[in-house]
Amino acid sequence: MAVVSSTVNSGELATATQYNNLRTDAVGSTGHDHGSGQGNVTISATTFDGTATVSGAWNFTGAVGIDSSVDADVTDFDLASSGDIDLVSTNDAASAIYLRENAGTSGTIKIHADQGTSESSIQLLSDAGGVDINAATGKDVDIAGGTVNLTSSDNAASAIYLRANAGTSETIKIHADQGTGTGSIELLSDAGGIELDAGTDIILDAGGADIFLKDDGTLFGTLNNNSGELLIKSSSSGTTAATFTGANVVFAGTVDATTDFTIGTTVITDDSIVMTPSSSDTVTIAGATHGILNVTTVDAAGTAADVNIDADGEIVIDAADAAGTIFKIAGTAQVNVIDGGIVPETTNDIDLGTSSLEFKDAWFDGTVTADAFAGPLTGNVTGNASGTAATVTGGTQASITTVANVVEVGALNAGSITSGFGTIDTGSSNITTTGTVSAEQLTTTDDLALSSSGAVINFNSGNITLTHADDELVLKSGAGNTLLGIDAAGSGESQLKFRNQGVNKFQLVLVPGSHISLYDHVGGNESFRMYENSDNLQMVSGDIDMNSAGGVLNVGASGNDWTATLLALQNTALLKIGATTAHGTTAGTNLISLFNGTAPAGTLTNGASFFCASGEMKVIDAAGNITVLSPHDDDGQWVFHSRDSTTGRVLHIKMEQLMRRLDEELGGGFIEEFIER
Repeated sequence: MAVVSSTVNSGELATATQYNNLRTDAVGSTGHDHGSGQGNVTISATTFDGTATVSGAWNFTGAVGIDSSVDADVTDFDLASSGDIDLVSTNDAASAIYLRENAGTSGTIKIHADQGTSESSIQLLSDAGGVDINAATGKDVDIAGGTVNLTSSDNAASAIYLRANAGTSETIKIHADQGTGTGSIELLSDAGGIELDAGTDIILDAGGADIFLKDDGTLFGTLNNNSGELLIKSSSSGTTAATFTGANVVFAGTVDATTDFTIGTTVITDDSIVMTPSSSDTVTIAGATHGILNVTTVDAAGTAADVNIDADGEIVIDAADAAGTIFKIAGTAQVNVIDGGIVPETTNDIDLGTSSLEFKDAWFDGTVTADAFAGPLTGNVTGNASGTAATVTGGTQASITTVANVVEVGALNAGSITSGFGTIDTGSSNITTTGTVSAEQLTTTDDLALSSSGAVINFNSGNITLTHADDELVLKSGAGNTLLGIDAAGSGESQLKFRNQGVNKFQLVLVPGSHISLYDHVGGNESFRMYENSDNLQMVSGDIDMNSAGGVLNVGASGNDWTATLLALQNTALLKIGATTAHGTTAGTNLISLFNGTAPAGTLTNGASFFCASGEMKVIDAAGNITVLSPHDDDGQWVFHSRDSTTGRVLHIKMEQLMRRLDEELGGGFIEEFIER
């Protein structure tokens, strides 16, 4: 074994004494061609079996080949060369070249390039195998430099594999201490995707309150910290889409699904909502063709599936169809509420109350017609009261219409009812007859009542007649022509009618300066005046001015003591507000036209308004919300457009596109298109 116990310094020339310190202590021959220290020295274990000790320094200008081992038992062992230093092993075995430090806990191994500036100043290269860097447990492997690049030349899965596999407390951390850019840490895949797969949770912790979602560099969504609550923004403009408050969420736009929404046990489809509050018990709200709405409840175990409507305000049922509102029991129609009547489905089928459950009071402003009455009857009765025995009891009766028998409970005052009877004094009682009353003179200090329809009073043997028929008092001439009619038929307001059935027309002539006035019944104030003004007939009532020449009716805001106002336009009347333009093809009849004006804004207590804006019919409710009633966009397609005045939120639904899509989803056949002329 050759032992070199000295130091060879780079560039140092060995002295003769140092050179001669090489000695042979063992038996055998040692061949060495020193050539005054300038040639090649080869120490071979096969030809030299001993120990060579060098106590000084050797300097070789050629190559040194050691085919054995070198043991440098000194403080430092330096190998220095002006050329390359190659460590080459020809041993085909593990640890063929083994750099090892084994002196103590402070020992290190350092490979150091002082001045090399290339990217491979220090290079670990394995042509056929791998490179293994392995540190003790609890110790670090530090790689520091300008840019640290990990590049794999293997075209395979896990080409670069960062793995921790020591125990349950291990972590993998990628940390940028001072980078402030949005890409301080960037995971970039030029051609493929990025997969985050965790056995438990994935935490995204952004100190800037926003987590941005991008597609190829273009922002399409943002997750925002809104005072500790989640806010989701959509599109590159950062439009708020959903705002969360605890378990609640508010969507700023339309929520749509290609199939169904399922929330707990509630399933929402295209045209129905099915709720299952308990096992096999359902509540279904469904829409059908023609906009029909069905609400169906099912109690699988009985009939307890009630429908309760509890409103903190009014409950309004408004049916546009003439059939009105239909009430059914077990699928059979019972009562219909139509325009102007509450009508049973079948005659003589529905009771109002029972023998044990009665209504309290009833008020009718009109005629009550019944086949029979049972029980006490008070008040005035017109028509026939019939039966086997009709008894009128009590004090003085206001009126008795013909009955089969009259039982007196008091005196009939004076006189007798016989042929040729004299004066009959009934006091405050009434006399009613279905026959004819003829008298030379009829005098009364109270009312004269003609209760039968068609009753006639003849004056001068019929030359003038006063007839009562169908709530109308008619004055006729002897020829039967109606001269004057006074009608109080059911409306609560009397009507004065001037009629003509002959050739000549009835004329009411006002000379210049004259007028006809009507005065109210409250304060005696003039409430209506009709007068002649420059060949125009004008009627004035408060703020109402009708001009016959111009054909204009102006209605003001104030007036006299009116509790109701009725404006009736008859025949082919047209009401136009804002302009007088007619429709281009056919002007039409019996219609109301609104033209563009200043759109209203703000609330209107207990009111709503129709108006026209941009040629569209619109309505604004009491809260100031505006809805388009003639919904067509610039392309002529049907849309629904409504704006919430409080939040500014606009709901715009492309109804025609929605219906076409729904028709496609349902297999088609529900939409028909044609040209109507």
